[in-house]
Amino acid sequence: MSVEEGGEGRHLPGLPEDILASILSFLPWYDVLRLRIVCQKWNKLLQTTGFRRKWRGRDSHQAPLCFMSSAEFAKEHGISIYNPDNNRWQLCGMNFSPSFYTFTLEDGASFTATDVRVMGAAEGLMLLQVLLPPDLVSEYDERKNTHRARSMEYLLFVMNPVDVSFKKRVPLLPQLRQFDTSRPMGMVWNESSHSHRIIVHYHPQSPDYTFASEWDAHKISTFYSYDLQNNVWDQIAKWPRDRLEILQDPSLTEGGFFCLGSNPFSGLPHRFRVYSQDTPARDANGCSPTDSAESPSSSSVPFLVTDEKLHPSPPHPLYFPILFHRQKETLVAGGRIGSSWSDDEFPPLQVLQEFCVWKLSTPALAPDTSEEAEDDEKDSHVEGRIPKKEWVEIYRMPDHIVESLNGNRLYERFYCAVDRDFLCVASSRRNGAMFDMVNNSWSILPPHERECLSNTVVDGQDFILMMLDMQMLDLHLCEPRIDVIL
Repeated sequence: MSVEEGGEGRHLPGLPEDILASILSFLPWYDVLRLRIVCQKWNKLLQTTGFRRKWRGRDSHQAPLCFMSSAEFAKEHGISIYNPDNNRWQLCGMNFSPSFYTFTLEDGASFTATDVRVMGAAEGLMLLQVLLPPDLVSEYDERKNTHRARSMEYLLFVMNPVDVSFKKRVPLLPQLRQFDTSRPMGMVWNESSHSHRIIVHYHPQSPDYTFASEWDAHKISTFYSYDLQNNVWDQIAKWPRDRLEILQDPSLTEGGFFCLGSNPFSGLPHRFRVYSQDTPARDANGCSPTDSAESPSSSSVPFLVTDEKLHPSPPHPLYFPILFHRQKETLVAGGRIGSSWSDDEFPPLQVLQEFCVWKLSTPALAPDTSEEAEDDEKDSHVEGRIPKKEWVEIYRMPDHIVESLNGNRLYERFYCAVDRDFLCVASSRRNGAMFDMVNNSWSILPPHERECLSNTVVDGQDFILMMLDMQMLDLHLCEPRIDVIL
């Protein structure tokens, strides 16, 4: 193969571009990215919509990209990405995708943001939350005389991490633009409708969880869902504001909306419940045909409820849990944390004791041929009773993986993320491990560039700031997909 100097020569002598594109379409994603720097024509060819739709190099069991950052970390050091191709960490905006932090508005104006968070990832796409720079806030602030915290607005962008030059802005509803009254919960893939959905929780006059008396029992918070393919907002669920529950891990499956919830003020703060819509009359997107995103008082929008028979509470106590659906099964993953004290160590160590994955299943009952059992079975069918389900442990983290995550002798928190067949567990010190649920195998991720902080001697205020930084971790997995186009 020869390419003339300057990169303006023919790709291959006498080979049409469509034939070349067909040949290159069988390459894996990382080789496609490498070939983009061969010359300008190849770069242009490999980014065309035609080539990306033709791409056949996807590995059905591809290890995902792992994005890791915290709020402070994103500002000062950027978002880190683990690349399974070269098995090392890279820094977004530097040695990975220089244009990662560049965003473009509808009028064509571009800006570089410093406060960026990865809020979710699903099926080859990522959701980014961007706080507006101070010089742009006035363009979107309609209440200039209110408190400064009320004027903080954000934007949402969706991008494919293998093509960060283009980011699609999500058109937020007016009530969803304020940072303190709405919270992007994440992005999910709806297998029923084959679409990406962005979930945003809108809570008017957001309460401070430390002052429960400020809650207005007559206010209702609302969950909105944005269909990325059809550019449509829907209301999918409501929540009474007097219920002191923190809701997380949205999931859409078989026409239903699910999430986990816990009450930080209860005597069991690490006990979680599975919440779902209180009516089965939903479409594939979890919406009613009469739902309207512009009318928050719509009576057709269901409340979130719990059903201990259909979705019993996961095992507890449970730390950093995540709810997800895989192969039409409902699963929960999480760990148990313990503290240990030592005379020569402060603060006390917070260590991971175990990590498991549970599957929700209906227990198999032993056959009972007695007349009483037959009568109970008949009554069950007549009354329409549903047998109570239970959580069954299907995976457990090996001891040597647990020890590797506890390698730093400092107070830590732990986090978990899932993408299809892979699950990642990481500590606030950026130690991580990846779990392949197909092959039931664990692998330890390479050392992160900030692991050196665990050996840094700090005192006083520096120690406090470092501990806060270490606790605010965002962790997301995203499969690299050339063929997912915005």
